[in-house]
Amino acid sequence: MQSKSFEELVDLAKKRELKMAHIPSILPLDKSNLEKFGAPFGMRRHPILGYKRMHYGSDIVAEKGADVYVTGKGTVIQARYNGGFGRCVKVDHGYGYVSVYAHLSKITVKEGQEVSRGDLIGLVGNTGLSTGPHLHYEVRINNKPVDPSIFY
Repeated sequence: MQSKSFEELVDLAKKRELKMAHIPSILPLDKSNLEKFGAPFGMRRHPILGYKRMHYGSDIVAEKGADVYVTGKGTVIQARYNGGFGRCVKVDHGYGYVSVYAHLSKITVKEGQEVSRGDLIGLVGNTGLSTGPHLHYEVRINNKPVDPSIFY
């Protein structure tokens, strides 16, 4: 009886460890490359379109060409040009989590590719609706955008 209980606890711990590896939980840029945090998550006046609208991510200003890293284990579900996002990578982390990396100058992964936290997925750029080199970073839980700053 006690042995089975212990085995169940070990199994639960392994499942939690696996889930934690998938949850986006690091800054997508090396701190040494970070110049400043730009527009935060929330309502704002769009700098190009000129009207107020929701900003569903955080803008992280860095030099063009700085490395961008995936923030949790998952599968690349998009790696292409995507309108206002410019060159964009989306990663499905499972458990309802998806992360978005936009305005990239270069994409270094392919759709369907498995990635692990810290893997290089692209380079900071200024593509799409962008006023200068930065990374637009989003986290969505069950398709609902959440403030990504709570994860790093």
